[in-house]
Amino acid sequence: MDIKQLIYFTAIVDEGNISSAAKKLHISQPPLSSQIHNLEQELGCVLFERGARKIQLTEAGEILYRRAQAIIGMADTVKRELTDYSSGMKGVLRLGMVSSVGSTALETWIKPFSAKFPGVRYELSEANTYVIADMLRSDIIDMAFVRTPFNGDGMDIIPLKKEKMYAVGNRDFFFEAGEKASIEFLVRKPLIIYKRWEKIFMDIFEEKDIHPEIVCLNEDARTTAAWAEAGMGIGIMPSSALSMLKKEDTVSVEIDDSRIVSEIYLIAHKNSYRSPIALGFWDFVRDWKSADS
Repeated sequence: MDIKQLIYFTAIVDEGNISSAAKKLHISQPPLSSQIHNLEQELGCVLFERGARKIQLTEAGEILYRRAQAIIGMADTVKRELTDYSSGMKGVLRLGMVSSVGSTALETWIKPFSAKFPGVRYELSEANTYVIADMLRSDIIDMAFVRTPFNGDGMDIIPLKKEKMYAVGNRDFFFEAGEKASIEFLVRKPLIIYKRWEKIFMDIFEEKDIHPEIVCLNEDARTTAAWAEAGMGIGIMPSSALSMLKKEDTVSVEIDDSRIVSEIYLIAHKNSYRSPIALGFWDFVRDWKSADS
């Protein structure tokens, strides 16, 4: 069994059939099938259920697939470490990001770092916080910009920036609002809330013994902006995400409760390898935080 056979095997699993895997690997089907047959002979077990249009893994195949992913990932990491060692501050920085942080992260940290180290290329993975945390643990990305609340277990963290939260929506919803939107005002309106903030709001509402109407729970600030601008209700967004709003009749009003704030963090998995570029970016952001404090 060698690394090439494992790459072939995982490609078949990921693509769902041998023909698609062969195209992805740029080889013909017969030698690919032969490699898998040889692998099964060597291991003394069947890895696929034959006959189905989409391949089905046997129990042995499931075990090998999990182990193969880890072995291939480790090989890629070793290769990246050696490449990083020889190239210094040139190469790729793999960043995760929640959508509501994008513009702030770009202008405040990424753009200045890029000006200092022009040889760095960026790969961005945009997803919700839960997906990003899994990507960090799987070593798919180097580090990520996220918002509170999040589970920081097993993570190195740099708290960066606190932001006020705003109620946003069509101006027709805001005739009763003053300069700031109170909890009592919000509870009388249909609300569009990011899932991770649901508990924070519900705890505050329950404390006051009031019951809101939540018309949409979602996982992306862009969805909140779109629903709010469509007139579906009042969305809850951090200040830096207000740039997502495009319509002239959309109103944004600061929420009048000190407990309802959002903070941007840079996080990285404690046990993952960090390239010189990743270490450099981490230190760059940490130094910015120190200077800003």
